[in-house]
Amino acid sequence: MKHTYAASLTAAALAVATLTGCGAASSSGSAGPSGSTGSSSAGVTDDAITLGASYPLTGVVSASCVPIVRGAQAWIDKVNAEGGVNGRQIKIEALDDAYQAPKALSNARELAQKPAFAFFNGCGSIAPTSIQQVAKPDNIPFLLPAVGRTASNEGPNFFTMMPSYAAQLSGLVPWALKNGGTGSVLLVNTKLPDSAATATAVENAVKDSGGTFLGTETVSVGEPDFGPLVLKLKQQRPDYLVFNGTPDDGTKLFTTISAQDAFPAKKILMTAPLAYADFISKTTNADERLVISLPTVPWGDPAAKECEDAFNAASPKVQSTGFSLFACASAQLLVQTLKDTGKDLTREGVIKTLEGYKDKQFSQLLAPVTFSSTQHTGLQKMYVVTNQGGALKTLDTFPLNSGN
Repeated sequence: MKHTYAASLTAAALAVATLTGCGAASSSGSAGPSGSTGSSSAGVTDDAITLGASYPLTGVVSASCVPIVRGAQAWIDKVNAEGGVNGRQIKIEALDDAYQAPKALSNARELAQKPAFAFFNGCGSIAPTSIQQVAKPDNIPFLLPAVGRTASNEGPNFFTMMPSYAAQLSGLVPWALKNGGTGSVLLVNTKLPDSAATATAVENAVKDSGGTFLGTETVSVGEPDFGPLVLKLKQQRPDYLVFNGTPDDGTKLFTTISAQDAFPAKKILMTAPLAYADFISKTTNADERLVISLPTVPWGDPAAKECEDAFNAASPKVQSTGFSLFACASAQLLVQTLKDTGKDLTREGVIKTLEGYKDKQFSQLLAPVTFSSTQHTGLQKMYVVTNQGGALKTLDTFPLNSGN
């Protein structure tokens, strides 16, 4: 069987990219409420499974998201080269949404019409809400995007391993105040679909841990100037600064803090998107002041070897980062789910398979996952890491609220 591989994806990637696979899934069945093909096995042929994905391959977060595309693809390439899943190759049709909701919605409609058997992966908080407008009415599985479950994207078809930012900080803040001592906490919160829930979660976590919550400073994605905010931070001098945002904005904020010597008295706490190689390389003077929640072990950890071998075999090679490793783990769970569902592949079968996983250890990269009919966020534990000389060092783990 002929096997084709993806061309290199960069921030200037074409708007449409067929990532891998062979064979084409033909449309079957009638149109559903969203205009998608309604068959429960739509997108599946004798020799291929077609999945749809919408990524910000261009735009303000593309530098962070392209490693997610390529990390997942490296593992899919490995599986396809070894014969695929139950005799079928996995084919991912990826479209660029440029981190814009209308484009993500258009992509979702186009992918559903191909038809895609399921939506897989993705990056950023914008696209999932748009995709769910198409996927949820027809119960098309939306599998393992690199984003947490929120009120705007949740549904019986939506499965993620990544806890929401609110859930991450609800666990990380108590860990920090327990291990570093209580104190005052200021939140710098990026405008995202779930930013209000994140602010509430941080405030509650601080108060429940005996700390003092100083309030929330809200910034936009791509904030042009952190100077005024850092001046205010320098005046307040909180014990802890919590930042929830993109790697690019995190880098700008950290650089401005460093230039003005406005570090908080104890630590800067950050969510998983900040565990990005470029951000880490630009914060080498952090001196373990950064504390970051991470779903996987850090790159370079012996447990990451299997995925890193796949990255090295890819053409071109994939850089091992927090993003690419999480994407590889997502692809590993996808493959295991398709295998366990069996040759007679249906959308309902995939959902049933996932909901049956309890303490499933499918990857060395992260803790066991648990799903159920009422719990569609798989991870129950995350790692606590810090920047030590340009590399991530694991400090501990913390539990997650199963409701998030």
